[in-house]
Amino acid sequence: MNILITGATGAIGQATALKFATEGHSLYLTCAHRKKELEDLIVYIRNNYGVKCYGSLCNLADEASVENLFNVMNDIDAVGDEDGFRPDGLIHNAGVSYVGLVHGMSLEEWNEVLNTNLTSAFLLARAIIPHLLVKKAGKLLFVSSVWGRVGASMEVAYSASKGGLDSFVRALARELAPSNIQVNAVAPGYVDTPMNDHLSDEEKLMIQNDIPVGKFATAIDTAGFISNVFAMDSYMTGQVLTYDGAWT
Repeated sequence: MNILITGATGAIGQATALKFATEGHSLYLTCAHRKKELEDLIVYIRNNYGVKCYGSLCNLADEASVENLFNVMNDIDAVGDEDGFRPDGLIHNAGVSYVGLVHGMSLEEWNEVLNTNLTSAFLLARAIIPHLLVKKAGKLLFVSSVWGRVGASMEVAYSASKGGLDSFVRALARELAPSNIQVNAVAPGYVDTPMNDHLSDEEKLMIQNDIPVGKFATAIDTAGFISNVFAMDSYMTGQVLTYDGAWT
C-alpha cells in the first residue's frame, strides 16, 4: 500500500515509518519543522528496506499547506515517480501538547493545540477521501491518547483535542463504512518519548507504579500496535483502541 504518515520525525512517527517499511509499504512522510531529520529518515528507509519513500514538510494545521501536500504527492516530478504518490491509507500521528493551567493559557496557544491535533485531521481526511472513494477502499488511522477519554490535569487543551478526535473518528467511520473505507484510532497511554521529558523522575516513577503492567510502552511497542490495528479487516471500523497497560 501507499501510506501517508504524519509526524514522522517524532518518536512514535519514526518507529511507525520503520515498522511499515519492514512490511514493504511505500511511504510518504511529513513533519512540520525537522527537515534534516526527515531527509535522513527517508534516505535510511530507502537504503535499508528497498521500498519507495518520499516526504516533505507540511503545516498540517494550515489549509493551503495540506492542499499543497497532496498536489506535491500527485506531482510526478516532485516525487520522482512516474505515477506520483497516491495514498491508499493515512496514519495521522502529528500532534502537540501544552502543559500548564488552563487559566494561564492564551487563545493563541489553545488554537495551536486544537488546530494541530484536531483541525489537521479534518483537513487531511477531506483531502484524501476523494481518492479513496474512487477505489471504494482505504484505511485512515488517527493517533489519539487516553487523555481524550479520561482527561488530564494541566493538559486541558490536549485532552479536549484528543476527545474531539475520538468523536471525529467514530462519526467519520459511519460516514465512510458504506464505501469500504476503514476509520479507527489508537489511544496510547504513557509512552516513553521526549514528549514526556517535562516530567521529573519522581513523577515518572509514580506513573509507572500506577500502571498495572508495571512499565511504560516504548515507541516501538506502539508502532507495532498501530500496525496491528491498521491491518485489521474493514469490518473493524469506528473504534478508538486503547494501548495503556490497563492504566485507565
